[in-house]
Amino acid sequence: MSDARALVFDLDDTLYPYRQFLSSGFRAVASAVEREHGVSSALALRTLWHARTGNSRGREVQHLCGVLDLPAAIAPALVALIRDHVPTLRLPDRSRRMLQALRPGWRLGILTNGTPEVQARKVAALGIAPFVDTVVFARACGDGRGKPASDGFQRVLEHLHTPAGSSVFVGDDAVADIEGAAGVGMRTIHLVRGRRTADAGLSPACCDATVTTLLRVPEVAGRLLVGGGTHVV
Repeated sequence: MSDARALVFDLDDTLYPYRQFLSSGFRAVASAVEREHGVSSALALRTLWHARTGNSRGREVQHLCGVLDLPAAIAPALVALIRDHVPTLRLPDRSRRMLQALRPGWRLGILTNGTPEVQARKVAALGIAPFVDTVVFARACGDGRGKPASDGFQRVLEHLHTPAGSSVFVGDDAVADIEGAAGVGMRTIHLVRGRRTADAGLSPACCDATVTTLLRVPEVAGRLLVGGGTHVV
């Protein structure tokens, strides 16, 4: 169909907050250290979140082991537990409503970075597959680099049978999502939820529109494909 148009979304921190996955993983770790090492799961959970919001961001498990005097040798297994556990996630109502509103007039896809097996478990836990036409794992495409490499973007457009010029990408990462999508000729919407759109350098020059809520996406995406210029909304 010559009038086909597509909207493609990033997953983490775009269609749902990544904090949900992290919270689920932290609970799995807290339960494991209580079961295997006799440490209170509540204390372990507080310690992990303290590390996340402090100077140990990205090394939460190592911080946990150090503070609670757990063997450092167990850290790799606990990190793997976060990565490999079956998460408990919930698709936000606003994401569900937006996808349902778009369904009649758009072909919909998800293009997500991360280890494909991990991302597949997130997709299953969110129950999001029925709301879109395709889900593509960027690191399963091409040489496995993931976004912003062009392979994943090209694959999702192939699945949607829609040319780049009739497609819009929505994501929160200025480089992986926005620059990557623009590089293959897609129009782009940068989601900056919770941040001031006036902040200098927030969106790259190739960004076509900036929004602070997904609920604006249907309107803005439609305007972009009928010749609308750059919008900050």
